[in-house]
Amino acid sequence: TGQGDLVLIEGPQDRAVLSWQNAELTCHIDTIASGANHVVQWIGNSIRTGAGRPISFNERITLTDIPDKFSISTEKPYNLVLQTTDLDDAGKYPCNNVLKGQPIGDIEPQLVVL
Repeated sequence: TGQGDLVLIEGPQDRAVLSWQNAELTCHIDTIASGANHVVQWIGNSIRTGAGRPISFNERITLTDIPDKFSISTEKPYNLVLQTTDLDDAGKYPCNNVLKGQPIGDIEPQLVVL
């Protein structure tokens, strides 16, 4: 693999959840095979986050002004978990390969809250 290439286990996809449920957005990377220098970052585009807000840096949540909303799955890095979703969480959540400057899987997954 070249510089910044990631080994994907399960790529991003659109997701629909019921209001007040937790949502898990997939961006499951093989962190060993992807090498030590990879940088994966979730971006939020929702009423709650605002447009183009960086949420995470690999396993770390960097968006701290919305407490207890976002976490990164420890079992499936770097899946993004949203606690008790509501309509303000709906929107597009690209999972970016920062070194390549592009969304992983060439998709900006949509979270739909019903």
